[in-house]
Amino acid sequence: MTEQLTADGVNGLVELDGDTVRIWVKGALSLVNPDMMRCKEIYLGDIASIQYRDAGLLTHGYIQFTHFGGGPRARVDEAVRDGSAVMFRRRHQADFDAIYDAIEAARRDLRSRMVRSNDAPPPEG
Repeated sequence: MTEQLTADGVNGLVELDGDTVRIWVKGALSLVNPDMMRCKEIYLGDIASIQYRDAGLLTHGYIQFTHFGGGPRARVDEAVRDGSAVMFRRRHQADFDAIYDAIEAARRDLRSRMVRSNDAPPPEG
């Protein structure tokens, strides 16, 4: 089981809780009512890839998830409208670095558990 982490960005937040990544996307109405935030849950095993870009002096960084069964990956300039991407400012970089590293470590652990279970000898009977 992985630790629980949260990283709050410009247009949403990313939450790692056990074997699930939750992406809370802030829309225009969420400024008035925080309950209007959309939530997308992705099981760690369903994440096909993660695109991650550091924030610069003049540009936002972002974390974008592509998952099995999801649509095609959006271009970099479309990440702001993608429901599987969260943009962040430079001051949030450390939180997003930590959550990115934790998600990647959890995915590696999940893959290694899957490989070990496939390598187990068949039950005798």
